[in-house]
Amino acid sequence: GVGVWGSGQLLRYWIATGRGGTFDVLVDDLGGYPDNVSPDGDGGYYVSILADRSGAIDSVTQHEELKSLFLFDMVSPWVPLTWMNLYAHVKHYNSKGKLVEIIKDETGMIVGPMSGAYVHDGYLYGGSFLMPVLTKIGLYNGDMQVTCFA
Repeated sequence: GVGVWGSGQLLRYWIATGRGGTFDVLVDDLGGYPDNVSPDGDGGYYVSILADRSGAIDSVTQHEELKSLFLFDMVSPWVPLTWMNLYAHVKHYNSKGKLVEIIKDETGMIVGPMSGAYVHDGYLYGGSFLMPVLTKIGLYNGDMQVTCFA
């Protein structure tokens, strides 16, 4: 799967079979800005959502002149982050694009934004691009543990 930041879509890119080299829209509206996508091992995907949709960010991406200001560092690329409500937010979709589960900490008290989510041995591990933490979430019991790195 491939997350498209500007449109908030999840695309499925076909590598093999007769559809190799093509893509289709698996999820049309993720409800936020996707960061990383990882397979769940059963044909579905975990999508880490950087933030919920923002009218300010959406309006910037609609205007090529404004978008280029951010792309070429005339304005700090960190400025748009101040326009977003950042928190841990991961969505799990099955192979048909149906939402299976939402894992989130809207308070940001347990962990900040998760920029990646990876499954291993019954746990979902998440990292953050803003904070030196590794989050470990039990997929079957919901137990959440956070480890900080100095």
